[in-house]
Amino acid sequence: MHKLTGFFKPYLAEILEQHRKKLKLTQGKMAERMAISARYYHDLKYAISMISVIEFIFVLKLLPDEEKLNLIHEVENLTESEAYKNYLDKIDFI
Repeated sequence: MHKLTGFFKPYLAEILEQHRKKLKLTQGKMAERMAISARYYHDLKYAISMISVIEFIFVLKLLPDEEKLNLIHEVENLTESEAYKNYLDKIDFI
C-alpha cells in the first residue's frame, strides 16, 4: 500500500460522503452508481478501504462539471495543506 494512503483515506472518505449528500443519494444508490457493493461503499465511507482511481472516475461522472472541478480542487488543496506537509515529514519514502 502506498505510504500516502494513510493521509488521503479519511479526507477522501469525507469528500465522497459530502458529494453523496449533495446528490441526495442513499449509500446504496451511490454504491450502485459507482459500480461497487454497498459493503465496499461502507468501507470507503469509514476509511477502511481506499477509493481507487477507477472508482474516483465513477464519482466524477455523477457530478455536474462545476462540481467535478470543485472535487478536483478539494483533493488538490489537500496536497497543499499544512497537515499534508506534516504527514510527509513523518513518513520515510525510502
